[in-house]
Amino acid sequence: MRKIPLLIALLSISIFPLVLQGQETPVDPEAAKQQAEAEAALEKARQLFPEFQNAMLTEKTKADKAFAEFLKMPDSMQERLQIWLDQQWVEKRREYELSTGGSTSNSGGSLQIVSTPAMAENRALLARIRAMSNENEMKKELKSKGWPALVSLLGSTRQTGSAPAGVKNPHKTARLLKEATTIGEYRYKIRFNRRQPAKRPHEELGLPDPGKETETSAKDTMATSAKNREILNQNEKLKGQIQAAEYAGILELNQWRIAAGLSPLLIDPKLCAAARDHSKDMAAGGFFSHTSPIQGKKSPWDRARNFGTSASSENIAINGSTEGANKSWFHSPGHHKNMFRENATIVGLGVNGRHYTQMFR
Repeated sequence: MRKIPLLIALLSISIFPLVLQGQETPVDPEAAKQQAEAEAALEKARQLFPEFQNAMLTEKTKADKAFAEFLKMPDSMQERLQIWLDQQWVEKRREYELSTGGSTSNSGGSLQIVSTPAMAENRALLARIRAMSNENEMKKELKSKGWPALVSLLGSTRQTGSAPAGVKNPHKTARLLKEATTIGEYRYKIRFNRRQPAKRPHEELGLPDPGKETETSAKDTMATSAKNREILNQNEKLKGQIQAAEYAGILELNQWRIAAGLSPLLIDPKLCAAARDHSKDMAAGGFFSHTSPIQGKKSPWDRARNFGTSASSENIAINGSTEGANKSWFHSPGHHKNMFRENATIVGLGVNGRHYTQMFR
């Protein structure tokens, strides 16, 4: 993303009058206090902005932390960040609209998979890769062929809020849309915080609420059988029993499995609790292993049993997001086989900070 020095320039401009050299000015303690506080806020903003700017599109947790600090700052500092975000929004929105041919409207709202020979080839390719026994070769294939095949399969879908059908480069358009909506959300939040006119990015782009899209994206897949639809419906009913990040991670995995021609997995809240407990233990104990040093929790099977359920395999990760954890597991042979095991039926995902545990049976 092109670096825009606008905010840095704005932050460098003093909002306070200078005292001319040799001019005697009565000392006002209250005014001096206010000026000192304003200067401290300005210095803090100068430190926070590079952190936020560099992390905005790549490290959500880090960006959110810096942004939250901005929202606590004096309105004059928030205004300067808003000016920069307004400019970023205009530029990124224009890039996205140009990539779609100038139109961001949609027609329908359901996800569709268009069955093509390429889809069958990509599914066969993924099946061949996950059957490989040589992990080094499999890792190379996952990176060079497997991930592009999955992206292609997901790109065969037309989902409300994703790249409109017919664009020249749907993957680029989808990326630009994600970047625009990320910037737009921060812009909306700071405007709302300052009591300025504000709309969510999907409203300004004429797209439906993305929160509603993810609920239906997997269920609306044409390739989903009645049995698979029932699994997804059951998962939606269990949504309130697990963390939002856990549900999102499981939904993404199920979308990948469906795209690859496999059945989705049913959520086991008890398995999520067992997985979450292990993530918590790893974060608190400073270890990263499938073997826990805590008595009674040594193996994944022990941990599942403690919560009244069972497991047959486990993935662990340290990452900044559920999306990042899923992607790292996809590219790791053993983890990949767990995620795409054809006879797997149950899943549990447990999140604690940056620690992720995924369990299957």
